Amino acid sequence: MRSIGIKVGEQSGYGTLHRWAEPRRPKRSYRVKRLLCAFGKCWKEYFDSSSLVGYKYLSETPRPWIERILWIVIHATTMFALGFMVTGLWQHYVCTPVVTVVDSDNYPSTKLDFPGIAICSINRMSRRAVENLSLKIKISNLIDKTSEEIFELISSLRILYDTAFEQDELTERKARRQEAHKMFVQYFGEGYDITEIIESLTPKCADIMLACTYRSIFTNCSELLAFRKTQNGFCCTFNYAREPDDIPSSDFKEYARIEPNKIGIPGVANGLTVVLEPFLEDYLFPFLPTTGWVVTIFNPGDYPDNTSGGVSEAIVAPSSESFLELDVSSIYSENEIRPVSVNRRKCIFTDETDASKTSYTYSDCIVDCRATAIWKACRCRPFFLPRRGNDEYSRKVCNTEDEPCLHAHKSTWWSVLPHTPDAEESLSYDKAIGDRNESLKCTNCYPTCTDTRYYLQMQATPLEPGRQYHTELLRSFQTKNQSILHIYFKKFGSVRLKQDMGYYWYELISDIGGTCGVFVGFSLLSIVELLYFIIQRTCQCGCSKIPESKDQLKVNITTVHGGLYWNELLNDSRIHFKSRTSRRRRLERH
Repeated sequence: MRSIGIKVGEQSGYGTLHRWAEPRRPKRSYRVKRLLCAFGKCWKEYFDSSSLVGYKYLSETPRPWIERILWIVIHATTMFALGFMVTGLWQHYVCTPVVTVVDSDNYPSTKLDFPGIAICSINRMSRRAVENLSLKIKISNLIDKTSEEIFELISSLRILYDTAFEQDELTERKARRQEAHKMFVQYFGEGYDITEIIESLTPKCADIMLACTYRSIFTNCSELLAFRKTQNGFCCTFNYAREPDDIPSSDFKEYARIEPNKIGIPGVANGLTVVLEPFLEDYLFPFLPTTGWVVTIFNPGDYPDNTSGGVSEAIVAPSSESFLELDVSSIYSENEIRPVSVNRRKCIFTDETDASKTSYTYSDCIVDCRATAIWKACRCRPFFLPRRGNDEYSRKVCNTEDEPCLHAHKSTWWSVLPHTPDAEESLSYDKAIGDRNESLKCTNCYPTCTDTRYYLQMQATPLEPGRQYHTELLRSFQTKNQSILHIYFKKFGSVRLKQDMGYYWYELISDIGGTCGVFVGFSLLSIVELLYFIIQRTCQCGCSKIPESKDQLKVNITTVHGGLYWNELLNDSRIHFKSRTSRRRRLERH
């Protein structure tokens, strides 16, 4: 076999060749075109066989271009609308993971707890009790003051009440405050506890309550009600299912909570009824500019704190019969929302608490937050706040010396902001409250995921003084300024709310799938169909032989010497073999 070539510039039947004949590699642009062509053919085949609505109109060969462009615009608009709606569903799923719905509007109230009740005399300091203490201090001969001066100094303890309104001049209040502290140190000692003094000066339950019945059973008022701490100081409490106010032990869990009473059958006869004695002549410090009693309704497991928002109050006037009709609503949360972060579900389960606490309550969190803020500012704890656990056991109780600091920050501690709000909520907070710097921020306090709220409506009728009423409660005495208080539930059913996931995963898939089905007829089988098509094409491309570029070059040029083929110039044994075979066949035919 001889090599035949054509030099540069030499003519042939196929034109002038400028270099020795050799296989040319396809250019990159050519390969890109072939790839795009193959890609377009694959999608054409998919559109022809796809179950999606209307996509076959994009690939049908006899269809005019104008019609194809119209279908492309329609599909693009449909896909844009579909994407917009699916994005909205996803954003709602992400931003609102937990929703609150009405589970029942007639939930049996008998399954819920009877509320805690605190009955507080508006008179916070008994004149007789202050006179008795003044007499004791005078008799001790430890204080060189008259009984009237001692009486005035003891009366200055009213400035320690959080709800006190003080109208005295600042200089007079300062002088009286310093003298009172000096007198208490001389009489009670350096480490005197102001809490015990104020408790001894507050009107007792046995004095202001003449008769008590619960579920139509007469009971001793001292046994039925307890003298406990509330926001308004020491009050007579009923069904207050909390551990003691001041725990002297370092182990908080040693003190279990009391099991509260259930609501029971509705009606006046099945509630709490109390006959109240105002002792108007014993008034010394009314924390409100009126007479009578303040009745506080609260959750029996919470400290009755106004700033926590779970408290309802009513004022009962002397010489009246008041009917407090209660209503209740409850909320519970499904365990499915536990994996959702607290910041997103915005509530805390009662067992999601520190090991040193028995259970979490929103009221306790607010109280602890306020106590911590007061301690940081004034280095003391107000007497009316409970002392529980190691954190507050060794803290000093605020006395008259701490009054200026307490008075300076009172407005801040009464304006409490719970968990950090979102950006939009923060704007509404700013408008509603004003300057957020003047508010106490309790960012770790969230409502409980399971809670009960109580509401009241009051109706009252006057009692004529001096009239003899023939009832079991008022049979033994003639009315003067006494009042009768009835606290009961008026109906059997209640509203029951439920916190649940806004979307479960299967509901999200159902909503998105339904939306896609409306727009393009999409379903899960469409995904399977697309995956099958991609896998099938991938396997076909991987298993088929790709022809080499030398085999694709077919040169059939004949020179002037006879039947030589340019394939012979290629240095490939397969092509040489094909050329020799074809020559032999032609010679045999000749």
